[in-house]
Amino acid sequence: MENDVDAGHIIEITLNGIENEELKDSKVCFKFINYLLLDEVQFMQRFEEVLNSLLL
Repeated sequence: MENDVDAGHIIEITLNGIENEELKDSKVCFKFINYLLLDEVQFMQRFEEVLNSLLL
């Protein structure tokens, strides 16, 4: 928000429950996010690949 990001564009994603089960898939998550602040990333398979893809 310090960089003029609208609060409505900030989404908290929890990966340790079933409510965001589909986002544990690295390809689905990659298409979903713009900014990345994730907690419990150890629940997502191949998370490192999501990070590396964001660098491209």
